[in-house]
Amino acid sequence: TETAQVLDNDEPTQQQQQQQQPPPTPEVSITAGSGITEGGSASFTITASPAPSSPITVNIGVSQSGDFGASGSSTVTLSGASASYSIATTDDSTDEADGSVTATLQSGQGYTVSSSQGSATVAVSDNDLPPIPEVSITAGNGITEGGSASFTITASPAPSSPITVNIGVSESGDFGASGAATVVVSGATATYSITTTDDSADEADGSVTATLQGGNGYTVSSSQGSATVTVSDNDVPEVSITAGNGITEGGTASFTITASPTPASPITVNVGVSESGDFGASGSSTVTLNGASASYSITTTDDSTDEPDGSVTATLQAGNDYTVSSSQGAATVAVSDDDVPGVGNSDTLTVSIANAPGADRLEGAGAGEFLQFEVSLSETAQQEVTITYRVSSIAVDFPLADYCIIPSGEEPRQGFRCLDLNREYDDHEMGELTIAAGEDSETIYIWIDRSTDVPRGQPQIWVSIEEVEGAKKSGQDRAVGYLER
Repeated sequence: TETAQVLDNDEPTQQQQQQQQPPPTPEVSITAGSGITEGGSASFTITASPAPSSPITVNIGVSQSGDFGASGSSTVTLSGASASYSIATTDDSTDEADGSVTATLQSGQGYTVSSSQGSATVAVSDNDLPPIPEVSITAGNGITEGGSASFTITASPAPSSPITVNIGVSESGDFGASGAATVVVSGATATYSITTTDDSADEADGSVTATLQGGNGYTVSSSQGSATVTVSDNDVPEVSITAGNGITEGGTASFTITASPTPASPITVNVGVSESGDFGASGSSTVTLNGASASYSITTTDDSTDEPDGSVTATLQAGNDYTVSSSQGAATVAVSDDDVPGVGNSDTLTVSIANAPGADRLEGAGAGEFLQFEVSLSETAQQEVTITYRVSSIAVDFPLADYCIIPSGEEPRQGFRCLDLNREYDDHEMGELTIAAGEDSETIYIWIDRSTDVPRGQPQIWVSIEEVEGAKKSGQDRAVGYLER
C-alpha cells in the first residue's frame, strides 16, 4: 500500500483563521470587601478580563497599616473570570488605633495588572478597650497668701481621648482657698491651681490641698492622690509697751507688752534695757507673746550709795513676725534712791573768804558801785555747803552808808537800788550763801548806792563768815573791801 499527500488549494474560512490566532492576555484587577474587626479575614475579589482560556497564577503582596498580624497567600489561581482572596488578621489584647490590610497584585506570566485597580484595601477595626489611665498629682512651690498654688496632674498612660478629672479643694488655715471642681486632661499632663485671698489678719502659716476624686475614664493613684502647697501669712502684729508704777531701788519695774492684732502663734519680741542712774538694771533680752499681751520686768539693785533718783527704760527692738509701734516703742519707770546722803568731804573741807579788790562802778541812771567777795572751798564740795555771813562797816569812816547785799543768783546791773529790795541800811546785815555739790567757790556782791554820802579816804565794808554747814571755817573767815574817794 502506498500513501500519497494531497494538498488543498482552497483559501481557509474566517472561522478557521480565528482558530489559528493565539488567545488575548487577560488583565487582572482586585476589589475589596467590607471592613472587618481585628481577628477577622479581609475578603477580596480578583477578576481577569477576558477570562483566561486556561488557569493563570496571579502573584499577590500583602501589607497592613497597624499591627494586626496580617497574612495571606502570595498567589491565587484564576481558572475563570474571577477568584476570591483573603487576608487573615490576629485578635490581640492591645488597644491600638484602627487600621487596614491591603492586597496588591504583582506582575506575572499570562496576565497584566490593571493600572487603576491593582490593589485594594479593607479597613480593620481594633476591638480592644483602651487602658484606663491612672491619674496622680504633684504640688508646686509654697506661696504667700494672696498668691495661686500650682499643681501638675499626670495621667499614665496618656489617655487616647480627653478625660475629665474631679478635684476637691481644702485648706489648713483661713486663706479663702478656691479652685475648679474639674480639670480636663487631654494628654499626659495638665496644670491646676488654687487661688488664695490676701487678708489683713495675722494668722499662722498654713496650706492648701488638691485631692483627686473618682470619675469616669481614669483611676486615682493610691500614693499620689493629693498634693499640698504651703501658704505663708504676710500679716504681722504691731507691738507696743507701757510702764507700771515707779519703784524704789532694789525693786522690780513692771511693763506690759501688747500685740495688735493678737498673733496667731507665739512671737518672740526683742527688748533692750537702759537706765538713767546707776541701779544695776537688768532684764531679759526677749519676751514671748502667746496671746494679746505679756508682762516684762526690769530688776534693780539696792545699793548703799546716795545718788539722785533716776529711771529704767525698756525699749522694743525690731525682730521677726512683728513691727514696733512708732509711738509706744519704749516705756520708762521712775526709780527712787533710798540711801541717806553721807557727809561727803565735810570733815576736811574748809571755807575762806578773800578781800574784795577795788570797787567796780556802774555809771548812768541809778549809778552805784559794788564790791565782790570771793568765797572759796579748799577743794570741790561733795555735798552742799551753806555759809551764813555778816556785813558791817566802820561807822566812823562810813556814817549813814546806803549799802546792801545783792540777792544770791543776781549780779550788779544798771539801775539797781537797795530800796527796790526794801533793803535799807543795816550796819550788821546777815546773808546766806550756798555752794552746790561739785562746785568750789561762790561770790558775795555788796552794792553801794551812788547817793550814799561817802567820806573821803578809804571807807571799809567787812564781811565775816559766821556759820558753816557742810564744811569748816578756816583761819581766813573775815574780809574787807575799800571804796576809793
